[in-house]
Amino acid sequence: MHEWLETPVRETPAKDLLLVKLLNLDEENLELLLAELDQVIERCTGRQKIYRDIERTYYPPKVRRQLSVSDLPLYLALRKGLIGIESQLTWLGEARSEINRRKIS
Repeated sequence: MHEWLETPVRETPAKDLLLVKLLNLDEENLELLLAELDQVIERCTGRQKIYRDIERTYYPPKVRRQLSVSDLPLYLALRKGLIGIESQLTWLGEARSEINRRKIS
């Protein structure tokens, strides 16, 4: 295990199918993409609520300050997930706003 931990982690490329769809955006599929963005926003918002509830329930500030080294990784994994979702929601909101501004009514 120690030898494996000494080996640097390699980045693995992410496959983002929503980004692929976005790269194929045109006037004909604006509404389709906006609808999909709304679905993704709804799913992310649901996960964000769950993660925040977990953090609030199991990791209030006093508990976080007292986490042992062996308990810390689970909390950090939760934070990574929560920060990732928040970042995703920020980007989704920006993408939706920019696409909406260009909608032909």
